[in-house]
Amino acid sequence: MTTDAFFKDVAQHLAAEDVISDASVVEGYTQNTSGLVRDVPGVVKPKSTEQVQKVVAAANAHKVPLYSYSRGRNWGMGSKLPVKSGCVLVDLSGMDKIHEVDDRFGYAVIEPGVTQRQLSEHLKAMNSKFFLDVTGSGAETSILGNMMERGVAYNTLRIELLQQMQVVLGNGEILETGFGHFAGTKVQNICKFGIGPGLESLFVQSNMGIVTRITFKLVPIPAFQATFVVSLKRKEDLGDLADAMRELTQQGMMESVVHVGNARRSQVTVTPIIYNYMKEQGMNPTREDAERIVNSQLSGDWSALGCVMGSRGHVIHCVRKIRSKLKRFGKFQVMTPGIREFAKSALNFLPLKNPRIFLNAMDPLLKLPHGEPSNAALHSTYWTTADSSPDPTNPDKGPGGIMFCCPIVPMQKDMVNHAMQKTDEIGKELGFDIAVTLNNMHGMTMEGVVSIDYDKRDPEQAKRAVACMRALNQAYMDMGATPYRMDIENMDLIVDKDDTFWQTARAIKAALDPNGILSPGRFSLD
Repeated sequence: MTTDAFFKDVAQHLAAEDVISDASVVEGYTQNTSGLVRDVPGVVKPKSTEQVQKVVAAANAHKVPLYSYSRGRNWGMGSKLPVKSGCVLVDLSGMDKIHEVDDRFGYAVIEPGVTQRQLSEHLKAMNSKFFLDVTGSGAETSILGNMMERGVAYNTLRIELLQQMQVVLGNGEILETGFGHFAGTKVQNICKFGIGPGLESLFVQSNMGIVTRITFKLVPIPAFQATFVVSLKRKEDLGDLADAMRELTQQGMMESVVHVGNARRSQVTVTPIIYNYMKEQGMNPTREDAERIVNSQLSGDWSALGCVMGSRGHVIHCVRKIRSKLKRFGKFQVMTPGIREFAKSALNFLPLKNPRIFLNAMDPLLKLPHGEPSNAALHSTYWTTADSSPDPTNPDKGPGGIMFCCPIVPMQKDMVNHAMQKTDEIGKELGFDIAVTLNNMHGMTMEGVVSIDYDKRDPEQAKRAVACMRALNQAYMDMGATPYRMDIENMDLIVDKDDTFWQTARAIKAALDPNGILSPGRFSLD
């Protein structure tokens, strides 16, 4: 393996500034929210599928392993870092073309570098009938990258929107899934499965190819939309809330992804938003000022936020059923865009300072279910460590450490309660107040977004954080709430050399990537 020869070879096909081997420059690419360390010899930044092929060809010729990412904002899971040291990073952020948006069928064709903000603004500019279902992870995050990790948005499970993909295999060949490989076909973007074996899932959470283009469905802009929030009076009711939400989903009343967050999640997410809003308004706030406002407006140990979309009649009917079922758990509120704007205007004429500040500051978060991306929640990544960050839109550059794990919990009272009890026990044992969001996934399971925050500059805290993530992931595995995503430090917990599943995946990879150059160790035995 000779990386020098590899870089020399790649430099014949990429612009000089897109081939980076200077250690001082490469170091910037290895910064991450988790404080993890990997040896990275360099970075290449192809701008087209053809250039990706050239990079893969050179990697095969010189036996240099690659680790590709869309924008590298896999925060809390490793960011841009490879699972194993020695990989050259393949940065696909420069592949940022929106190839097509079809407003008849409601789909978009995009490259890896296209961000939530970019596509959302594109849809608005063309006055589309559809919107992009966004996540709260940041406006500059990659849509494709999140989808390949099976990310969950505010109204949908994103991977279920995937229609078709183009992939550069480890052997350098281009694969078009579904009907995409048929010349002259008219249905590659509107009929997902094609004819013959379905190969789409092979490239989701895998290291068998580099996805360079996807087609996915957009969400129709509804005639009416309402957001509801319920605040639990007692944390002991969380399991019963899960049962009630499951029943509502099965009855067709609750079709979106409902986000259920604990008090810690609300504190670390909302407080810095309030603080920054107050600063922007020239109020010269202290941290305590922001905390007081949050505590006055958010009550309960857990809060659930969901969205209902459709015709006015459908939304009113569903909200009534949801209110009837959930109001026993605590305060139930409903907000539509019209109500929200009216409330903001009305509060300007009333001597209610805290509610006015809270509602105005929260506007970006309340717009997320409507497809408007925001960087507001990113302030949570540094808030427990500092009042500000040198780059608040890129948590990798800040002082705050954050790590995530993502168990899938059966949507039933005893399992939800058991998982949260174990989470609290591990947090107390290792000295962390753990933030949790549980997202309803079709009324059968809840996706856990479990995070710890700490000062990554403190070696002792960083060591405990790594131990805490390990303990949490292991505990969820042991109880049967198996994680659906995994950070680069704990991949060994999910792969097993004696498991036929992973053996089969290894055999398929050997056929598609015979030299094993693509993302070694990523969701794989090798």
